[in-house]
Amino acid sequence: VEALAGRLARDRVILGVHLQAEDKRNRNPVIIEIDEVPFGDVVALARRHPRLTVMAFGLARIGDVQTAGVLPEGYVGRLQNMPEVEHRADLPDNLYLDLSFFELEDSFTTALKLFRPEQLLMGTHAPIFYPRPAPLKIQRSTAPDGAKEAALRGNARRILGLS
Repeated sequence: VEALAGRLARDRVILGVHLQAEDKRNRNPVIIEIDEVPFGDVVALARRHPRLTVMAFGLARIGDVQTAGVLPEGYVGRLQNMPEVEHRADLPDNLYLDLSFFELEDSFTTALKLFRPEQLLMGTHAPIFYPRPAPLKIQRSTAPDGAKEAALRGNARRILGLS
């Protein structure tokens, strides 16, 4: 993985890491059990390769972030009582997160309490999920308009070098 990451960074290729391909509840454990990639491993990879753009797909639970040591102890339990947007996650600037699996009440506003707006990307995870709800959970959130624009268009355009 280290050699691949180094080569991708040199060639300016984005590395996408799927933390999970589908919800555990949809899997048949008798046929195959696929281990999920720990979020903390993706964070560590991005830190080791600061010139590599890393995208994490399938971050589903706030607990994934908590157990990865990204958030301070007790932070997850306080989320419901924090109306203000706080950027507490200590994530490397080269790490981006797609929101396709991130399903909570007002998911996008909650994501902004965990991550910086410039690191969040709308994701659909189509064809597993219907794509239409993906932009709606951002557009209909209580988040600031600038953060919505960044996740819907701006961040992807910046990463891809589009004007």
